[in-house]
Amino acid sequence: MKRLPGPLRGALAPAAAVLFVLAAAAPAAAAPVPFTVDDLGENYCTYYEATGAAEWADIVIQPTVAIAGKASTTFIDDRPCLDVEPFPRHVQFTAYSQERPVAEHREALSNAESAFGFDFTLSSDETQAIEYVTVAICRTESIIGQPEFACTEPVVLKP
Repeated sequence: MKRLPGPLRGALAPAAAVLFVLAAAAPAAAAPVPFTVDDLGENYCTYYEATGAAEWADIVIQPTVAIAGKASTTFIDDRPCLDVEPFPRHVQFTAYSQERPVAEHREALSNAESAFGFDFTLSSDETQAIEYVTVAICRTESIIGQPEFACTEPVVLKP
């Protein structure tokens, strides 16, 4: 087998060293960030909940956060309930970059007892990374005299 010419060997060694350093300095995969949000309906017996995890992409070509989890509506039957129908609700996911919302996703919640899984990706057209995501349960319809889409206190997820 022929040996490479001296100048070529000399150029390959620094290139290999640079690649090794870059590979060693690459950030480790971010662990999924868990979340739980919940809300109680206006009848005091309908309980809405969403749990899951957000995972930021390791290699960022387009900033993305993968979200997966489960949402459910259950009835608490060991307490007196008001005879009112709770307002429709949804789970609201909002991604932020530089304190501005850059992506949004909603998962509708049923007022009937139910459970379902969700799996989607929030992505930004921005060149900036998604710095954090908020998750909250919100009323889908506004009420006169109250803020539009009143939501629970949002849970803030950061990588």
